[in-house]
Parts: sequence; structure tokens; C-alpha cells
Amino acid sequence: SRPPAKGGGIKDADIESCRSFFVEWDDGASLKEQASRWKELGLPEPTVMVATGGKSLHVSWTLEEPLAPTRWKELQTRLITHCNGDKTCKNPSRVMRLPGCPYFNKQTGKITGRCRIYDDPGQLITAAEIEACLPPVQVAPLGDLFSAVDQPSTTHTPRPIEEIRDAARHIPRRAGGQGTYERDRNALCGCAAALREAGAANPDGEALSLLGNCWPTPQAARQVLASTTTRHAASFWAVAKENGFNLSRSQPQTAQTSSKPPKDAKRKPKRNPQKHLSHSKAMVCFERCVEIQAKRERNSLRRRARLLKAAKDLGLASYLNRAEISQRVLEAKVEEQGQNFRMLTVADRQAMAKPVIRWLLPGVLPAGDLTILGGRPKVGKTRLAMAFAAAVLEGQSCFDMQKPAKPASVILCTDDQSDGDTAEMLESLNLWEHPRLTWSKHFRLCERDIDQLLMAISSNPGALVIIDSLRSISRCLQHGENDPESGVVLYDLKQAVTDAGGTLLLIHHCNKAVDLVGVEALSGHNAIAGAANTVLTMHYVDSKGQADKQAPERRLVREARSGEGFDLVINRDGPGRFKRVCDQGEWKRQQQEAKQREQLSDLQQEVLEVLDSSAGQWLTRREVCEALDIEWTDRGRSKDCRRVERALKILTSEEEVQSVSSGSEKTYSSREGHFRAVSVVP
Repeated sequence: SRPPAKGGGIKDADIESCRSFFVEWDDGASLKEQASRWKELGLPEPTVMVATGGKSLHVSWTLEEPLAPTRWKELQTRLITHCNGDKTCKNPSRVMRLPGCPYFNKQTGKITGRCRIYDDPGQLITAAEIEACLPPVQVAPLGDLFSAVDQPSTTHTPRPIEEIRDAARHIPRRAGGQGTYERDRNALCGCAAALREAGAANPDGEALSLLGNCWPTPQAARQVLASTTTRHAASFWAVAKENGFNLSRSQPQTAQTSSKPPKDAKRKPKRNPQKHLSHSKAMVCFERCVEIQAKRERNSLRRRARLLKAAKDLGLASYLNRAEISQRVLEAKVEEQGQNFRMLTVADRQAMAKPVIRWLLPGVLPAGDLTILGGRPKVGKTRLAMAFAAAVLEGQSCFDMQKPAKPASVILCTDDQSDGDTAEMLESLNLWEHPRLTWSKHFRLCERDIDQLLMAISSNPGALVIIDSLRSISRCLQHGENDPESGVVLYDLKQAVTDAGGTLLLIHHCNKAVDLVGVEALSGHNAIAGAANTVLTMHYVDSKGQADKQAPERRLVREARSGEGFDLVINRDGPGRFKRVCDQGEWKRQQQEAKQREQLSDLQQEVLEVLDSSAGQWLTRREVCEALDIEWTDRGRSKDCRRVERALKILTSEEEVQSVSSGSEKTYSSREGHFRAVSVVP
């Protein structure tokens, strides 16, 4: 999809999201043969196949959810390579033939056919389904990467490695769809060339360690570096200067044929006076800086430092504080993810594929989004997360809801508990040797660990990523969970995981207040809950206004944007799994009944047990007495028979039992009983 037409066509940079993959074969094969190639290649069934009117088919797979252009380009290129299709059909702005349009002969210009729909199965797919069918990316070893031809500088002496590393900090993170591929490629390859000129032992490896994290995945950076045939160190320095690196700090001298320094060698370069902007223009400039940094820079420390410096340089430091800058970054993140207002007319809705909710666990965990599982310490939230992992891996349902469409992989990061506890939980669920389970003992919110996580998701398309817990993985951050920056970090983590095709389940702590549930119970800043689609909170059941830690049952509350919420009481179901007991309303009613029964006398409880054991039957007072082994004498006027009569009256007034008159005698039944005709026994 793209913005409204600007006139004169569109470019790749105009494309905001991509909704389908496509392949065309121009090898002269028959249409019938082309239409069956997807089976031979092990691909999902196409959504539609279009006969162009010539000799080729356009085969398309429409996605359930659109992809970002960067991710789409990567998969589209791999798909075409796998299919040996037309290698020119891989750019986002490619215009394909429309069914019903005439086909013109390229030599004569005459109409020789008409484009038509060849087959229309109509099935939608996910990007993960396509990627799972593609061969893995072949990456060359680091030592073999530098096969390109370097273009050494002829006008400047090489700069030292320390200065190259300093300049690399100014290279922005790559943002797909912005038309910056050439600049980003030149920066990476130019960095390798500069390191080689400086005498680095492994220039390619050093360049990847400096700038690899600026690319969506380290593999993408390695591929770019391996495929580029010409490298210029000057390109790297130009990009660094463009993004704020001061080349004059250690300006290298121009190569001289004479050993004598020029007369003006000691003269300091003149500094261009800064142009003073009005306050309104400075604010506009700063807003633009926020948008760019929110898109390009995943490292929150560098992003915050650059924005603080921008505010200072623009003369806005006294007007903007740290919290306000973080709030603006949050807003930019929301806008970047398309979660802001956008009007869709009826024509727009008719032209688009109708959105559907994709579930990893139906009714519980939506796919491709962030779910937060909260709870007090030791309440059992990690065990519940493990139960979710088992359900995803085995394709089983949760809490009597619908089963998943198919099993999926799980990536488990247990930073907040011991390895022994993790092993015990996995063993109890028979998951220790599960082939689709990947486990990491530790995880931190730093670039290296996030890059490693993205590589794991790439190897396990569509995986559920479980991280325990937010408080533990954010220890390396300067700010805490009560700061608004925590929400920005979560947006960054969520976007990275979902863009890679994963689903994120994050375990978090809750406040200790008994009366708080759902979003209100989560600890920390409200931006944490705002970053999530779904919030699940687990609680001890309530007993006399206090948390009953001895009860095996737990209360589970779901609040979400996708699907219906629920308020359930759950219990352990064998080793490591959970089952639904009832909803919270029914649980409270049962507890109230139990409390009322505790206040009954011994005889009243015995009478109630007799009626409960005869559920569905109506008993006379005499039948109740006989069930209690009380002798029916003097037509029921004995002392013990009168006590039973008083007990029945009290139970009726307390609405524990119900009674009806049948002739001259009343009959009684438990509250769930049903009326039946009985004979009157005098």
C-alpha cells in the first residue's frame, strides 16, 4: 500500500506496506506446468494465478497482515531465487498485469490476448509460512567476505581505527522504505574500506561489529558486505559527517609531495556561524528529529542523547525535559506502527482485504503482538507461561477454548529464575527434549541480545517469544519501570520481535493490592500496559478480603484490544498444566453459599445434605426424618420431629431450600431440584 497518489507515478520509497508476494516465469513453459510449480517447490497454495495473455503466469500469495518494505524485499528476493523466476519482479512499487486488460504484442503493438484469472483459490497466508518453505540464507565466513575491490583514498591519509569507531557511532540505523538503501550500503562498505586502509586485521569483521546492528538483522549486513564489488572509504566519512560527526576534530592532512608544511598549516578552520531559528521553526525541526530517531535508532541511550543534544543546539533545552521527550518518542512510535487516526472510506474498505484477528492461542494470545502476563511474586505466572508454551508447541487448547490452527515454535528466555526451576518445569511438561523449543538462560535489553533474539526468530518463523521478566531484563537500563522511557523500550522490543515475524509474551510483576486486577494491577508506568495488545493478570483467590495463598485455585483476568476479555478461576491440571474451574461470578456465589452453610447448625446441615443427596426430588417432612433415622411418632409431633420442622423452615427462609404445598403437607427440595408429584403421607 502507499500514500495518496502524488501524480507522475510512484517509487519504492513511497510504499509503506506490502500485502503480497509474487513470481513470474518467462522460460517458455506451458501455463499448466507453471500452475503446478508451487507444489514441486514445496510452497503454500497461491492466493491467485493470473494468465497475462502471453506465455507466462503471475502467481501471487496474499498476506493476512501486510509487511514492512524492508522485510518484504528480503523474502521476495529469496522467493524469486528459490523459484528461479523473473528477477526483475522484486521491487515494492512493481505494477503487475490486471485481469481484463488487453495484452499487446511488443513487436507489432497489436492486441494478441487478454489478461485473465487462471485460478483463484483465495487462501491467505502468513510471511512465516512462506519463509518456512525457503532454503536457509547462505552466509559466507567472515574471512571470505572481503573479496570486493577497495578504492583507496588518493587525497587523504588513512584515519586511525579509534576515529573510525567514533564516527561509526553517528551512522543512523537503517529504516526500510525511506529510500536510504544506497546511503546505508555505502556507509557499511565504506567503513570496511576505511578500516582496511587503517591496517585493521579483519576489516569486514570490525565493520560488522560497528555497523551490523544498524541493519534489520546481522545476516542482512553480511549479505550486503559480501555482495558489494566497490568500496570507498570517503562514502563512510560523508555519511558520518551528514549525521553530525565533526571531520575537523582530527582532520587528516592532504597528501603532500614536499616534506615542508604549507604556510597556513597551523591556521584553524573557520567555523560557519549557526543560523538562529525562530522558536516555532526550532520546534518543527525538533519534531522532525524525533520522528527520524524513532524510526532509525533502536538504542534508547543513543536516541535520547541525540535528542537532548538536538534540543540544546536548537535552543529548546530550557523548554523540554526528559519526560516530555520520551513522551514524544512514544507518540512517534505509535505513528510509525500505524496506530494513529487514518480515515478509511467505503471505497478504501472495499479495496482492502478485510482484517482478521490472528491467534497463536485462540481467545488468549493474539499472534504478531505483545501480551503481558502479570502477577505477584510466587503466584505462579511463570508456570502459567510454561503451560502456554506447551499448548503452542503441541497445538492444544487452553481453558476449554478453540485449539490453535497449527503448532508453533517457542523461544524461552528465563532470566528471572534459576536454571533448575526451569528444567523442572520443562520436564514436568515433557518439553525438555522438544525439537521446536529454544531456551536461553539470560537476556538483557541491549543491542547484542536483541540481535541474537532476532536471529533466533529468523530460524524459527512465527515463534512465540516468552521473556521472564521485564524487571530482570531491564537491569542494564538507566531508567526504571516507573519512568516513561520503559514504555519506549517496550515499543522498540515489540516492534523488533513482530517485524521479525514473532509473537511476544512478557512476564511482569503486579502490585500487592488485592482489589486491583488487569491493567490497573501492573507495576510501573502506564506506558508499559499501553505498549501491549493483551494484559493477563494472575491473582490469589480472595478469602475474607485477603489473598488466600493456601488455596490451589488462581484468578486469571484478561483485558485486551483483540478478542473478548474474561475473568476466570483456574486450577492446576496435572503436572504443569492448568484447567478452567468456573468464571469469577460463579466462584463468588459458591464461596458465599459455603460461608452461609458454615453458619448453619449441625441439624440444619444434616437436613440440607439429605435434600442435596436427593437432587431432583421433593421430600415430605416425614421422608426427611426417616432419612435422618428419626422415628416418626405421634403424627410428627414428637420433639425430634418438631426440630426437623424448625430446621426446614429456617432453611426455606434462608433460601437454601425451596418448598411447595401439596395437599395438606409441604414438600421440600434443594434449590436446584425440580417439582414432582408426591403422595401425601399423614
